[in-house]
Amino acid sequence: MGGRIKWIIEDNIVALYIALYGDDGLVLTKSKIRELIEHTVIPKKAFSMRVGNYRYIITKGKGGLNAGYKDGFPKYKKLHIIFKSFNKNKFREYVNLILETRLKLERIKNNS
Repeated sequence: MGGRIKWIIEDNIVALYIALYGDDGLVLTKSKIRELIEHTVIPKKAFSMRVGNYRYIITKGKGGLNAGYKDGFPKYKKLHIIFKSFNKNKFREYVNLILETRLKLERIKNNS
């Protein structure tokens, strides 16, 4: 697979939630989420790296992963600004809806 990876916004939102709160209360564990997302168009280890990028933003450079930071992560920062003020429970509900939809799509794909 050459060129840029086509991340969908939902994958970024799930990664941001995990960077902020971990996987407590989600319908899948972090490892199962990584497996589900990386089974699509995202290469191995990319999801964990994205979580690390968000940790870098959240901790203001004291933790996480700064790989790819040369452009300043403008999209990641914008998502962080939008979602950090969300109620944690509502944010978790939204992420669970994303994950449940991804699971259904994966099942449909595997049954066809």
